[in-house]
Amino acid sequence: MTKKALILGATGLVGKALTSLLLDDETYNKIHILVRNHTDLINNRLVEHIIDFNQLSNHSDLFGVDHVFCCLGTTIKKAKTKEAFYRVDHDYVYEAAKLADKHQASFLVISSIGANPNSMFYYSRVKGEVEQSLQKLTLPSLYIFQPSLLLGERKEFRFGEKIATPLSKLFLKGPLFRYKPIHVQQVAQAMIKVAKTSLKGSHIYSSEKIEKIAKEK
Repeated sequence: MTKKALILGATGLVGKALTSLLLDDETYNKIHILVRNHTDLINNRLVEHIIDFNQLSNHSDLFGVDHVFCCLGTTIKKAKTKEAFYRVDHDYVYEAAKLADKHQASFLVISSIGANPNSMFYYSRVKGEVEQSLQKLTLPSLYIFQPSLLLGERKEFRFGEKIATPLSKLFLKGPLFRYKPIHVQQVAQAMIKVAKTSLKGSHIYSSEKIEKIAKEK
C-alpha cells in the first residue's frame, strides 16, 4: 500500500536528508513539502507548496496524508529575537500538529535532547513546552525525536558542530554518552522506519534510540 507524506522544514538539515530518503522510498507515492521559497527539487512524486507559515491553517487540506514529518526549527541567533524563535519552534510546530490531528495523520517531529518545560535554558524550555502541547492533542500517532548535536552539511557555520567530530571519542562511554553527536542521515532514517511501524499513541525517542533504530536492518 502506497502512502502520502507531508514535510515541513524540507530545506533544513534533517528535512533535506528526509526528503531525499523519502524520494528513494517506493512506499511513498506522493511527497508534499511546505517551504517559504522555491527549491531546486524535481521529482514526479514531489509537490512543492510555497506558503506563509503564519497562515498555515489556510493549507489544512494538505495535511490529509498518512505521515506528517515536522523538521521545523531555528536558533535564537538566526531568528534574532526570542519571540521569533518561539513562533517557529513552538507555534508553527503546534499549529502543524493540530492540522495533522484534524485529519488524523501520524505526526513525527524533531525536538532536542534535554527538552524540558522547566529547563533553565530557553531553547530546551521551548522544546519541552511544545512537546507538552503536542501530547495534549488526540493524534493517532505522535513520535517525538530528541537527537543530540546534529552533524551534517549546513549553510551556516556552527562552532559546536565544528568541534564535535574531533571530540567525539569523549562521548563513547560514561555520563556523556547520551550527548554523543548524531548524523542527520541517521535521524532521517529512524524517522521513516518509525513512521512505518504505525504504532499508536505517543512515543519519545532519545538520541541513543534514534541511532539504534537507524542501524537496524
